[in-house]
Amino acid sequence: MSMFKKILFSILLISIIQIVFVFLFSNWSFRKTLINIQERSFEQSANLKILIIKNFFDEWKLKTTSLIDEIRLNDQINTKAESFLKKNADVKKLFILDSDGNFIFSSNAKFPDLGKQTLQNAQDKIFISDLYKNQTDGSIDFLIGAPINNLGEPFIGTVMLEISAENLFKVVQSSGRIGGSEETLLAVLSPDKTYLTFINPLLFDKNAAFNKTVKINDPVGLPIQDAVQQKIGQGQRIDYRGVKVFAVWSYIPERKWGIVTKIDTKELLMPANTVGIVIFIFCLIFLLFIVFVSWLLGRLITNPIYSLTLGAKQIQRGNYKYRVKVKTSDEIEELANSFNQMARSLEKNNKELLEYSNKLESMVEVKTRELEKFKLAVDNVSDQIIITDPEGVVLYANRSLEKITGYKPSEAIEKKSGSLWGGLMPKDFYKKLWNTIKTKKKVFNGEIQNKRKNGEIYTAQIIITPIFDDKGKIIFFVGVERDVTLEKQIDKAKTEFVSLASHQLRTPLTSINWFIEMLMSGNAGKMTTKQLLYLKDVYSSSKRMSELINSLLNVSRIELGVFISEPIISDLRKIADTAIDELKQSIINKKQTLKTSFDPNLPMIKVDPKLTIMIFQNILSNATKYTPKNGAISFDVKKNGKNALIIISDNGIGIPKTQHSKIFTKMFRADNARKIDTDGSGLGLYLVKGILDQTGGTIRFESEEGKGTTFFVTIPLKGMKKKSGTKTLV
Repeated sequence: MSMFKKILFSILLISIIQIVFVFLFSNWSFRKTLINIQERSFEQSANLKILIIKNFFDEWKLKTTSLIDEIRLNDQINTKAESFLKKNADVKKLFILDSDGNFIFSSNAKFPDLGKQTLQNAQDKIFISDLYKNQTDGSIDFLIGAPINNLGEPFIGTVMLEISAENLFKVVQSSGRIGGSEETLLAVLSPDKTYLTFINPLLFDKNAAFNKTVKINDPVGLPIQDAVQQKIGQGQRIDYRGVKVFAVWSYIPERKWGIVTKIDTKELLMPANTVGIVIFIFCLIFLLFIVFVSWLLGRLITNPIYSLTLGAKQIQRGNYKYRVKVKTSDEIEELANSFNQMARSLEKNNKELLEYSNKLESMVEVKTRELEKFKLAVDNVSDQIIITDPEGVVLYANRSLEKITGYKPSEAIEKKSGSLWGGLMPKDFYKKLWNTIKTKKKVFNGEIQNKRKNGEIYTAQIIITPIFDDKGKIIFFVGVERDVTLEKQIDKAKTEFVSLASHQLRTPLTSINWFIEMLMSGNAGKMTTKQLLYLKDVYSSSKRMSELINSLLNVSRIELGVFISEPIISDLRKIADTAIDELKQSIINKKQTLKTSFDPNLPMIKVDPKLTIMIFQNILSNATKYTPKNGAISFDVKKNGKNALIIISDNGIGIPKTQHSKIFTKMFRADNARKIDTDGSGLGLYLVKGILDQTGGTIRFESEEGKGTTFFVTIPLKGMKKKSGTKTLV
């Protein structure tokens, strides 16, 4: 694409983005404002209709009261009644009865069906009946009844009027209208509250009054359903026609009517849509103007640049004597002058470069000979060494690659590292490896299983080191791999031997302990005090040997990965209490204080109770053993994110800082610990870490010599991992 087109396209793109933003924002702003105005206006219209309904019935109450006053003060009842009928055309019938129910005046021979009920309710107050459909003419009417009382006198009669509701409906539908589709709905809830009935003619259904019903909870007519259920609100809904409308609904408690005033959303939004069209036309005109200006500006910029481009091509061909002629009196002219100066410099530097090139060739020959020596040394190292790019593609491999994997270096070059001999480890292993060397930019040291070219599986110790440039960016990785298959086999054989020996030693030791117990209990005859003392020493030594053998047996089962883990829903508090109870006597003997804390929000989780007790006992026994008399120990169990966190802390002898890294290794005991207890095996914490590593938990510690130690154990709330081994830990 030419520079002119790029400039034109860039200016147009920026302008279009700005114009689109202005259009969208302006349209949104004006639209929102107009809609808010329309909605507020419509809400006021709806409230006005409720007020009109209330005033309508209040006015008829006043008219009825006025009629009663005239009847009470004047004995020309017929004349006054006829006059009232002429003045109020909405009154279809007028009845005046004495206290015995006899007619004093009747404008119509047919007495309304609801007349008796109305007269009963009008004995001591003005009563207005519900609307009803007149079966004679099909009109919607209501009755007003009121008592006639002389001042200070008891009830002497009743006035009852039958009034057409037609004018009420007309006024309600026409008042405060803001659109042609605006419509007001009036409805009442059925006595069993299962459906509603419309009581007024509708704009789109003239025969709706007392004919049209809607079941409650049907998907149509939701606003009027809310209204008859005494709910108030507003918003966009679907009306009984299936049309999207904006509605305001309320409840008139005096009449027990639900009222909805609604208007088609399309009509409500019409002014906002008109404004949007006007804004769009304005933006389109402005865009055409921008196109014209962009074309002119592009030409002014690209013509001088075109001249510079021709000059650059001449320089590229080696014509360093070419000069550009541009007269624009601006930065482009300055650029042209700089270009000409560059051409002069290139002409001069080209001569110097040829001289330097000859010197460089001789230097390269010397460095090449030195690199050959380095390559020869690396090629003959016994460990496998490969160099890859940041994506793991092999750039170099020494000769040991073929000795370890069976693949020649030429077979691995330009292939992903390990694609030929790797891929046997779980995905999480490789994810952790790449996260360490590429994301964290740290050295990865680990053990891996790979496959030789002949299909043989072997175990290797690998170290992968990222190499950085001056800016800290990874430029390649160096991987060193050592085949440790033989060492692993020897270690496994040793572990199996320990397991077998430990297992074989348990049986005679059990018999020895049993016979000693029989001797001490007197089953073989009475023993002297001195003999009992010797037997106790023998028994104690035998017990320690049994514990050591059990520990060795557990270590072998963990290292071989054959121990069983059978998690069940358990209460960590109860397991902790069991571990504490078994060590309580030792705590009491040393007069130590044990403070426990259990989180009430910690749920029951799946753990292997036997393994969990073993974890708690090993850590807690160390805390008791290496904390002096009158010392303090704490045992806390609480919820921590997705894990259960167990914290066991003491103020004992602590662990020397120089030995922190060895504390979880097999047979290791800190220097200060050996001085206090010479009989320890150094296997307890090794066992704890082995169990947690293979069941999904973690353990770490914080310690300062002379101030105490705190161990932190986490067990996932989702539970320990299940292991289908062949042996249980003892």
